[in-house]
Order: sequence, then structure tokens, then C-alpha cells
Amino acid sequence: MKQLIKTISILFLFGVVACTGKKANTDQPLQTVDNTTINLSDTVQTHTIEQYINLSYGYILYYPSYLIPQGESDNSDGQVFRSSDGINLSVWGNKNTLSFSNSPEEEFAFRKQCYVDDKSEITYEKRIKDTYILSGINPNGKIFYQKMVFNKNKDIFYMLLLEYPDNYRKKGDEIIKTSISPFPKRQDGSEVKPELEENT
Repeated sequence: MKQLIKTISILFLFGVVACTGKKANTDQPLQTVDNTTINLSDTVQTHTIEQYINLSYGYILYYPSYLIPQGESDNSDGQVFRSSDGINLSVWGNKNTLSFSNSPEEEFAFRKQCYVDDKSEITYEKRIKDTYILSGINPNGKIFYQKMVFNKNKDIFYMLLLEYPDNYRKKGDEIIKTSISPFPKRQDGSEVKPELEENT
């Protein structure tokens, strides 16, 4: 009888360990000891930094390995990268002579108007010389971050668009700081290494 009770007790303990040791649902929030609630979907997992080199337009993009390349576009101007949790990163080059022959100011104004027409909410706007940044919330509720860089020497606009769900804000911030900061490569053609920046 004692042996039977002992066996049942051991099986019960194994059952408790099995239940508490199962993988957590990363979509559910957890509460820490100090009563601070965190969302596991907002944490950044370990990954490597990959690079995409576009030979047609001469730029380098660094991106985290959890973003999967979808294949270069038919006209070789860029590529789309997607993650399983709804993060999309698009990058492309645009020869100014093939579009509207716009000045940077006209092109930037055109891009901004597209968001206004699309009923997106623009929450951040920044202009640094020939670099223009727009950020906000699109009609689907995702955060968007668009960076446009004008290369005067080649008369090319470099375009980059990042979209991600609000509960993946930390991942989005990481992509902006480590991947988008060096986009595109330097004017002299030298490679730019990923680096953390306080402000892009």
C-alpha cells in the first residue's frame, strides 16, 4: 500500500512538472515579480544579421534573420522580407528619371500625400538633408516606418518601408536601429556595418 501511494505521488509530481514546463504561448502577457506586465511577443529573440546587396541600384540592406527574403523583384530594384508574426520590410530603388523627375521635396511630399489619402495617421516626420522619414499607423492598425534617401550623384531615390503590429514594437525598433540605419551604403561605395543609433 505504501509503495502504491509512493508511486502515485511520483506520478503526480511528474504531471505537475510536465504541465508547468510546457512552452508558453508567446502571444499572452506574463507578470513579473515586481508586478510589471510584459508581453512576450514584444521581446527580441536571438538572431543573426543578414545582408541584402542590390547590384542594380548599388545599396546594401542589413536585416534580422527572422525576416525571410521573398525573392528579388522582376526588375531587380529591391525585395520584400517577411516574418511569421506579421512584420514586413520592403526595400527598393527608384531612378528619378523613370518616375516623375521630382525634386526630393516633391517626391517626399508625394509620399506623404499617399499616406494622407490612404487614411493613415502620421505621428512622426523628420527631414535630414536628402533623407526623409515618415512614421505612423496605417488603416490596418500596423505601425509603418518609411525612409527615403535621395542620391544626388546617381539621381536615385532609395525607398524602404517597414510595417509591423503594435505588439511587436520592440522588434520594429530593433530593425530600425540595426538594419535601417545603414541604408543605403556610403556614397564612396564602402560597406556600412550595422550600428545602434539613438535616432535614425
